[in-house]
Amino acid sequence: MNKMLVNQKTFNLKSTITDDWGNRHRVAIDLEAKSTAENWKMEFSLPNDYEIKEIYGAELIEEGGKTYLSGANWNKSLDSGDKTEIVLIVDEGNSRNQNPIKPTFVFADSTNSDSMNYKLDTSSLIAEDWDGGYKIELDITAQSKAQAWTLDFELPYEISESYGVDLINNGDGSYTINGQNDQVDLNKGQSIKPIFIVQDNGKQAIVPSFDDSVSVSEGKIPPTVNNTNNNYAPVNIPEGNGQSVGQQGK
Repeated sequence: MNKMLVNQKTFNLKSTITDDWGNRHRVAIDLEAKSTAENWKMEFSLPNDYEIKEIYGAELIEEGGKTYLSGANWNKSLDSGDKTEIVLIVDEGNSRNQNPIKPTFVFADSTNSDSMNYKLDTSSLIAEDWDGGYKIELDITAQSKAQAWTLDFELPYEISESYGVDLINNGDGSYTINGQNDQVDLNKGQSIKPIFIVQDNGKQAIVPSFDDSVSVSEGKIPPTVNNTNNNYAPVNIPEGNGQSVGQQGK
């Protein structure tokens, strides 16, 4: 399952260098959830000479040449108001004679999107529908070269799982998706097929409502799956690409 990118509406964040030992230092990162954050991740960077030697309260992930912090088992999902602390022990390498530098955090909504002159076509299909939730299959096709593409859409339900894209929950039924790994940029004619698992609490299954700048066509909705004895229907979904690797400063 893909992790949810953190935006500025998700967390209050405070980063403090609490100890400086000359060649290493300790960084305390205090997070407070401003909204629900399910299976979250947050991009950050350190000076090139720096190397994280120890980490507590989170995991390190390398994806697409970027470094992310994600929650550990006990804090990977946070409700509004929840607080957690992450601690990094950082080796300063060749920069040990200089004052230590705190990590730089990159929020999902701080990406420069001034040059969104690409065109994307989307189609949405409710592939499965069961009591309490349903599965959406998207087909996104680039009608022109799309670099660092993003799509905004509205859906009044919680998306509990996403596959094939990075999902940003902006709150109040507003979502953003963008490409991951080798699909951050799309060539003309290239298609990807993301999958969402949606929790509708027994209400009517609906497809996402995309921005007016996107060409949209809706797929046919198959018959409802009758699962009165189960809370969910079995869904065959590919594994996510993220894995915990690496610890070098970026």
